[in-house]
Amino acid sequence: MREYKFLIPVLRDSDRQPHDRRPLDWLDSLLVAEFGGFTRGDPVQGGWQGSESLILDESIPYWIAAVSEKAVLETIWRCCDRFDQQCIYLRKPDGSVLLVNRLATANLQALEQ
Repeated sequence: MREYKFLIPVLRDSDRQPHDRRPLDWLDSLLVAEFGGFTRGDPVQGGWQGSESLILDESIPYWIAAVSEKAVLETIWRCCDRFDQQCIYLRKPDGSVLLVNRLATANLQALEQ
């Protein structure tokens, strides 16, 4: 098994409003079912360049242990939809980073590596 870390933003992309508790409960259940558990940390702050200005965001870090990178990516793709995110930050076990977008062709290339 290898450790993966990803960040779930606290605010939805579409309206910049916070998620209610249901998507987080869904994610907790999914991570237990798919990977046997998870670790969740305190929220962290960061930012990214939007089309017009810097977007400040707060995210909840999650760590999981997984054998299959494909299973991790499929989980993150589902999170993009469920949490209304254009992309989600994923740090792979080798330290490299992916900005996972469910529809991006780069995701398909990552599965082939």
